[in-house]
Amino acid sequence: MNTSIDWKNIDLKSSFERDLNLIENLTFETLLLEIDCNIPEITKGAIINQFKEDISSRIEEAWEVFGDNLDSIYSAAKQKRKN
Repeated sequence: MNTSIDWKNIDLKSSFERDLNLIENLTFETLLLEIDCNIPEITKGAIINQFKEDISSRIEEAWEVFGDNLDSIYSAAKQKRKN
C-alpha cells in the first residue's frame, strides 16, 4: 500500500486527506531547533527574522498546495452545496 501523499492532487473524497493541514505546524520546539541550527549569534532580531522566514516558507508552500488543488476544492465545495 502506497501511503505517500500526492500534494499536487489531494483526494478530497478521502477523509484522511481532507484532514491534512494546509499549512505546516510551527511549534516552539521547531522554532527553537531552527534558531539553534540557523542563527550563529542569537539576538531578538535574529529570532524575529527566523520566525518570519519560517512563517513565510509555510505560507508559500500552502499557497502552492492550494493552487495545485483549487479545481478539486472548487468541485468538492460545489458538490457539498448541492447536498
